[in-house]
Amino acid sequence: MRPRLSLAVPLMASLACRPAFEGELTSVDSLGGVELLIIAPAETIGGFEDFVAWKRALGISTQLEAMEDIDASESGEDLTARIRARIQRAVADEGTRWVLLGADAPLLPVRKVYTWVDVDFEGAYYEDSIATELYYADLDGDWDGDGDGAYAEPGDGMDLLPEVAIGRIPARSAEQVQDYTDKLFLYERWPQTDYQQTGLLLGEWAGEASGLEFYSSTALESWIAPLFPDDFEITKLYEAYQNHEGAIDNTKSTQTDAFETGHNLVLNFGHGVASYIGNLSLSDLWNLEASGRPAILATTECSGCDFENEYVDHSACEAYVLASGGGVAYLGNTHVGIGFPSLLNFYVAFYEELFEDAAQLSLGERIQAIQASYTTPEALAEEGHPDRWSALVMVLMGDPTMVPWRATPSAPEVADVSWYRHTDGPVGCYEVTLDGQPVQGATVTWTQGDTLQVVAVTGPQGQACLQVPEDAPRKATLTVSGPDLLPVERSQKL
Repeated sequence: MRPRLSLAVPLMASLACRPAFEGELTSVDSLGGVELLIIAPAETIGGFEDFVAWKRALGISTQLEAMEDIDASESGEDLTARIRARIQRAVADEGTRWVLLGADAPLLPVRKVYTWVDVDFEGAYYEDSIATELYYADLDGDWDGDGDGAYAEPGDGMDLLPEVAIGRIPARSAEQVQDYTDKLFLYERWPQTDYQQTGLLLGEWAGEASGLEFYSSTALESWIAPLFPDDFEITKLYEAYQNHEGAIDNTKSTQTDAFETGHNLVLNFGHGVASYIGNLSLSDLWNLEASGRPAILATTECSGCDFENEYVDHSACEAYVLASGGGVAYLGNTHVGIGFPSLLNFYVAFYEELFEDAAQLSLGERIQAIQASYTTPEALAEEGHPDRWSALVMVLMGDPTMVPWRATPSAPEVADVSWYRHTDGPVGCYEVTLDGQPVQGATVTWTQGDTLQVVAVTGPQGQACLQVPEDAPRKATLTVSGPDLLPVERSQKL
């Protein structure tokens, strides 16, 4: 039976581990749903074993499906439409919250749409065929409501609001998937604990108007830097750095040093092309020295994630998430990035919610929420509006389920409260504390290999019970994880 996640059933007093216990009981027999759907072609699917096992250990019901099987079983005018049909069904029928596309294009295709934008602030007009991952996330209609073969026209039935959080690992082989997984583990499974409260801001010359030069560092100082908590250490690499206290010059050398040192959160507010991130070329990105502190990088750069660009083997975003010295996630644009006002508004909302929202959403869910809140339905429906263009070109390279660190993580203490036998199988009860205080909302799982046997979440007293099926292996791995917690993994016998 495929491992699934369920609502937990409160543990009754008649089954009590002890009278004060407030944990929850979950049985594999009542599990259902696919929270994370991974779609991968034959070239990369073999590299996902460790990734899938880890996501299940975190309590995420995960299903890996072959793209070729979807191509054969779903309906649609082309492979892209058939992949989308599978995602629609997963969201509607199986409770899917995240979708991970497990290969580079064209191995796993992306939808191209023809659109245009009028940028009044710059006096610029852009019109082109652009790659959009939003086709897989906004699941309304078929994106061609009038049947003329032109996707994403106003009135085609979509609202450009995502129903599912989506990301992509731009791998071309199983080995590249494994390399990315190893780097992901450095962020969320075995992280160094000296960089979670660090940020890196990159500012540069933005343009000229009426004889005046503008620098994005001014926007970063005015709108973004104040959103970081006081206990964060912020490195500022700015052109015209002399105008800002504590900033240093933004050069190839200083950017290389900053990337190789490692920061948790990076925002690059500047211009770009498919072959650069800031001052670093594709060659520079591939040759970055790994620090073991991979970052989540966000950017306004134009075309930095033009991953279908025929003139470069890999675009900058792909090199960044695949290189050993690069980051673990890249949020950017497949075409022109509208830095002002659209993306400035987006990133202000993104970092504000990241630090102020009590709920620790995954990266993909955070992006999904901000895409729905920072603009208006009217702007998304208006052809030529910068927010509409920005919604279509925005892309996440990386794992959408990962949760960004907001504080230095600590390892909780996990104690066995008691074991007893229920009529349906043995039950293990655990208590999770940190510095002597109960941890509410920690996820406790039993896994055997890559199979999620059972999962529960700790209650107000930091306690949870897990009922293990009678036919489950007598030895498994207990994993405890949660917001700003270092995961605890240990072998457990019944």
